[in-house]
Amino acid sequence: MTKLEEPFNTFWTGKDIDIGKPKKKNASTQKNHPFYTLKKAIQDEVKKTNLDR
Repeated sequence: MTKLEEPFNTFWTGKDIDIGKPKKKNASTQKNHPFYTLKKAIQDEVKKTNLDR
């Protein structure tokens, strides 16, 4: 979860940082790259809130 802390902090404080998409899309970048971990975390949150309704 420490990987997600920085992007989420930046998201809430409104400071802009650029998490670019990785140039190569393979299993290891998809698992470890902050772009995908953040994207997956957001998708999980959306699923959770939709299930709670």
